[in-house]
Amino acid sequence: VTTDRALLAFGLSFGAAFIAALVNLVFGLLLAWVLVRYRFPGRGLLDSLMDLPFALPTAVAGIALTAAFAPNGPVGSLFM
Repeated sequence: VTTDRALLAFGLSFGAAFIAALVNLVFGLLLAWVLVRYRFPGRGLLDSLMDLPFALPTAVAGIALTAAFAPNGPVGSLFM
């Protein structure tokens, strides 16, 4: 656990998680502000998309992402 390679891996993981949290904080607050303050077409759909990660099990999301990014998936085939 204390080897240089492991410490670098921990640093990368925690650093990426910290940056992701900061990005999510900024865009989450912005989106929450817009959803609370303004009425616009598609607001209900956007609100539903925000709630989707809380209702979708992690395993289902992982399987869906794996299928999408697989070499024969819709996104993966674009990069092959």
